[in-house]
Amino acid sequence: MRRCGISFAGLAGARGCSATKHRFRIRRPVVAAATFFAMILVLVPLAWAAGMGTRQDITGAVKDSLNRPLVAVQLTLQTGDGRILAHTQSSQNGIFEFRNIPVGTYAIQAYKNGFTQGVEVISLTAQGAANLEIALQAESPLSLSVVTTRINPQPNGLSKTGNSQYTLTQHDIAALPQGENTPINEVLLQMPGVVQDTDAQIYVDGEHEDLQWRVNGVMMPMDSFSGFGQIFNSFFVSRMSLLDGILPVTYGFRDAGVLDMETKDGCSNPGGNLGFYGGQRETLQPSFEYGGCEGPLSYYFTGAFLHNNLAFSSATPGPTPIHNITNQGQGFGYFTYQLNPLTKLSLTTGISVNNSEVPNTPNLPPLFDLGGLDPANYPSSKINESLNQDYYFGILALTGVIGPEINYQVAYTGAYSTIQFNPDPIGDLIYQGVESNSFRSEFDNTLQTDVSRQFDSHDFGSHNIGTGFYLGEYGTQVDSTTLAFPVDSSG
Repeated sequence: MRRCGISFAGLAGARGCSATKHRFRIRRPVVAAATFFAMILVLVPLAWAAGMGTRQDITGAVKDSLNRPLVAVQLTLQTGDGRILAHTQSSQNGIFEFRNIPVGTYAIQAYKNGFTQGVEVISLTAQGAANLEIALQAESPLSLSVVTTRINPQPNGLSKTGNSQYTLTQHDIAALPQGENTPINEVLLQMPGVVQDTDAQIYVDGEHEDLQWRVNGVMMPMDSFSGFGQIFNSFFVSRMSLLDGILPVTYGFRDAGVLDMETKDGCSNPGGNLGFYGGQRETLQPSFEYGGCEGPLSYYFTGAFLHNNLAFSSATPGPTPIHNITNQGQGFGYFTYQLNPLTKLSLTTGISVNNSEVPNTPNLPPLFDLGGLDPANYPSSKINESLNQDYYFGILALTGVIGPEINYQVAYTGAYSTIQFNPDPIGDLIYQGVESNSFRSEFDNTLQTDVSRQFDSHDFGSHNIGTGFYLGEYGTQVDSTTLAFPVDSSG
């Protein structure tokens, strides 16, 4: 008998195995053993044949997000290998039915113009299956007649275990004054407990370094957001949630707050979009979106370029800062391929390039003499320092279900980021006495797996049991060169 174990220390895994031999002695008559195996050979095929011969009906209803029945929805019943077993259509009350179906696990796909595709996995047993309810999301906002004045409840929930969730959808973002042109950090400021510092860094309940970012349920590498620029934009967000409080162990590292983003996809957002946004402080922002759906393939990508003079907090009290231009470009892509009705392969990619000037303070007195150069020719308002940040990432994930109860996701994430500070070789020496050139890069590789199973009991209710692991390799390179004036023994 072989026993193996796995232990984790930090982000690394170690495995060990030991083998132990056991000797068993069977003291049963040979005739009894032969009789037992004969019964197995006879009863198992009979039981299997009986199960295969059992057939049941599948019934359910299709509704929209406002819980209203949908008429004429096209539904297909597929086996685990993608074979279509039956077709049907919902009635005036949204009811559908598949009759005389063999027991097994199936995927029901629902289609209707103006709505996103819906998929429901069902396990049909000899006792039948519970009535299904499939909800389809409309591609455009639904209208709801309201007779009296009502207050919309805040999208905030507090669980019994002490954690809260606040959610904004793409429609909430579109309703902001800047719409989808709103920077992602300003979208987060709409959520309770979120503030930012003068460098546009986000804090949740006073925490910054202990935050966790997730994209489509996959945790980004832990040190991805230590820079100054915006890595994401609001165009690709379908739904964004902030979870904080006492979080379950599922979220693992960085649990002061979880910022979970669900992205748009090509099937829900087909077609293209071009936009141009501008305003004060030299603000210019062209952008585009394009998505589509072809068979099992869905694709969506977006890009934006931002130019303004609001790179950092201004060093002067006036409305127009000095030397504070920023140019930021961001691109994002999300591609999915439905391997079969129960399994999906997805690729998420992104790029962010930020080049920003460091703001200046005018009329500073020169502190050092640099080779007889006249400081009047190099005023402090002309110092030319800049800070650049680049970020590239990719997420490859396999998501699926085994039967209706077991869900799994295996994801690999790779990310590369750089931060470069470019000094002014003359101005820094004259006004600070030191000139430093600093570069930092990081290359991250992570592998994470999540598996969960749903248990439904008449006596104990519904429970979900999950497990998983996270492995990460983080490589960092730091280069810094400093130029300063020579000093004597007295300093």
